[in-house]
Amino acid sequence: EDTEKLAPIPFDFLLNGRLLRMGLETVAKRDGLSLEEALEIVYFPAVSAPQGSGSSEEMPDWISCLVGVGGNGGTGGGSGVCTGGYDGSIRWMEKCVEMASVVAHAGPIKCLAVDSTSNIIATGSIDQTLVTHTYNPQTRELGLHAVYSGGHSNSIESVSLTGITSDKTFLASGDWMGGLCLWEVPRGDAAAESAPTKKAKTATNSTATAVREVQPTASWKAHASSISHLCYTHDSSPTSSKLISSSWDHSLKVWDVERQDCILTLNGNRVVSAMDRCSNSDVVATGHPDCTMRLWDMRTQSGGGGEKEGSTGVSEKTFRPSHKSWISALQWSPTDPFILATNSHDGILKLWD
Repeated sequence: EDTEKLAPIPFDFLLNGRLLRMGLETVAKRDGLSLEEALEIVYFPAVSAPQGSGSSEEMPDWISCLVGVGGNGGTGGGSGVCTGGYDGSIRWMEKCVEMASVVAHAGPIKCLAVDSTSNIIATGSIDQTLVTHTYNPQTRELGLHAVYSGGHSNSIESVSLTGITSDKTFLASGDWMGGLCLWEVPRGDAAAESAPTKKAKTATNSTATAVREVQPTASWKAHASSISHLCYTHDSSPTSSKLISSSWDHSLKVWDVERQDCILTLNGNRVVSAMDRCSNSDVVATGHPDCTMRLWDMRTQSGGGGEKEGSTGVSEKTFRPSHKSWISALQWSPTDPFILATNSHDGILKLWD
């Protein structure tokens, strides 16, 4: 009836596979379309803006890195976030409430990664230390798991964790000078018995506890400048593991981990400040200080070794300009390979289709 009106539904419109964000006449002139011919326009319900669900108490220092935890197949104590701060502390948050925290480093934390299947948290710091902690959802405690030494001699800028097999977790780390290290993360009692240990004191208890000390399985000079991000390829397996790295030297590289050999290099003309891989392929998105997001096809062909020529950025023009300032972080949706989120120093978070 007239007194019971339905709520308005916002729609988006597609013309030739592209979203309409201006007048139809303007788009027709830009794309060379004739308005004397029929134009097919597709419409669909628009994606609504995300709604806030609350905020946490103000942190004592800057938040330098943040990773979503649980809620997507993980075994953690519910969906939430794990943060690293400039005060050197790790915090495990659920529904904007701090569940646990621990001082992990003497300097600011620059990078953080979480393996949700084992609740192992890896962090790297300006103080040149790399450590892993574990979160216990029953006791709501963060405990020191292992210390990784002998690999880096300067600030650690990026880390990546992957559980390629059910019983092994691998860690990759990159530093400010372009050094790359690979580590096998100890798991279980057997690993604790076989790995070297040293004594450490917890923040809340003066009792010394045994902490596993891990040496790198491999290390090499990967880039000429800081490694801004690392991620394993979509097809990595126990017999064929590959790693993607991005750097301030304007390049992205794909590495054969077993041979420590670069099998693909993509050179750009801007510093790569952020990078992430699509959830179902090796298509990679990067963010840059020139306010632009770019897409790269990192898929390599099987065959002989040696460095290979690769494609350049795909859809670069589509995302220019993406923001009004430096793009500081981006991430693909873990469930939808067509959705990408970016944020920037302009204070804006954007979702991209």
